[in-house]
Amino acid sequence: MRALALLLATWLLVPAAPAADAPLPPALLAALAQDEPAAQGLGVYVRELGAAEPLVAIGTDTPLHPASVIKLLTTFAALDRLGPGHTWSTDVYLGGPLHDGRLDGDLIIAGHGDPWLVEERLWLLVRALQSRGLRDIGGDLVIDNRYFAVAAEDPGAFDGRPERAYNVAPAATLFNFQATAVTLLPSAGGVAVDLRPPLAGVAVDNRLHVLPGPCRETPRPPAVQLDAGHVTVSGDYAASCGEASLNRVLLPAAEHTRAVFQALWEGAGGHFAGGVRSGRAPAGAEPFYRHPSPTLAEVVRPLNKFSNNVMARMLLLTLGAELGGAPGTLAKGRAAVLASLQANGVPTAGLVLDNGSGLARETRVSALTVGRLLEAAWQHPAMPEFVASLALLGVDGTARGRLRDDALSGRAHLKTGTVDGVRALAGYVQARSGRRFVLVCLQNRPRLDALAARNAQDALLRWVYAH
Repeated sequence: MRALALLLATWLLVPAAPAADAPLPPALLAALAQDEPAAQGLGVYVRELGAAEPLVAIGTDTPLHPASVIKLLTTFAALDRLGPGHTWSTDVYLGGPLHDGRLDGDLIIAGHGDPWLVEERLWLLVRALQSRGLRDIGGDLVIDNRYFAVAAEDPGAFDGRPERAYNVAPAATLFNFQATAVTLLPSAGGVAVDLRPPLAGVAVDNRLHVLPGPCRETPRPPAVQLDAGHVTVSGDYAASCGEASLNRVLLPAAEHTRAVFQALWEGAGGHFAGGVRSGRAPAGAEPFYRHPSPTLAEVVRPLNKFSNNVMARMLLLTLGAELGGAPGTLAKGRAAVLASLQANGVPTAGLVLDNGSGLARETRVSALTVGRLLEAAWQHPAMPEFVASLALLGVDGTARGRLRDDALSGRAHLKTGTVDGVRALAGYVQARSGRRFVLVCLQNRPRLDALAARNAQDALLRWVYAH
């Protein structure tokens, strides 16, 4: 440990506590043995649950970019303030009389931020409306999004890729994350292309070139382009690669809502030929149908396990609306998270939450804040729901492909984070001895070597597991 302390002091890093009973792994030491800016971009916090002092504390007070690890703060605050049983509703109103299955008017949908209005849930909504006698909609689809107040934004501002689903902006009514899974389905006759959910009025132009032989390890994904109501899918694809999906934003938000609704509505035997527009639900009226969401405990699982950005952003806005009054705003959501952290004894110095997802260049948090959050969550009544939302190392979520054949597989619940120049990891590790540890590793550096950063994290995981 004396050698480690000397190394850290050399690179302007100060250990916060006596270190471990075993030397730190060489891969982590190599990450430290960089030039001064790189050393300042590293925060590591390891502490056994219930222990008086950290096992390792390196750069823990420095606010760093956590990428998607910031979702831990958003989801914990939601579980803490709203409770695991919290649900959302999507309210449906009739904008005219209903006679013999025909609505002479608009169908009005007022969303309240349900982050899990995926295809299967939308199909249930459609079936519920039709089972109540509605079959033919004579007017438009009117969307009331006033529950959230969201400033207009450029979906390509973060990384210049507006077609990527992770860049979708939140809305109080959001169908299937505004995303379409362009699914490649190999068969004996070639590779078919399917759109899920289906989009009314959008045809598929399949120009894939099917390759024989084995699947390459890292095939270039086919190109997906939308033009004049046609989705063109082109490029090379080996049938031996099996089924694959490319999640893409193919239509603007309002048009996507209409296309999905119309496809599902007509697929269930109904008729709708109207357009889509923004509007208001009738004040004081009872909904024709109120569509419930899954509970928050269920929603945080796909949010954290698969690091869904727009779900995290909608959750932050929900916190704002529920605790600060509608409409939900970023400022109200941030205030709610801050209040939750402070009430649970989590230090917040240097915290910049931004939109709650990590997909913002300004986001900052210290390794100490994340570590103390994990410790507070372990003592919280919602601990089982929070821990179960994290990816299980080597088993599922964003950690599915890591250390799958290692003894550590299945012994760590983790949140990963990745953007350019950032690799982050935080969660709980059950050591070989049965002891449980909190682990946080935040790595920031321009032109960061992603493989070296991951190797350092894996070495740290193995080192903690050996205790």
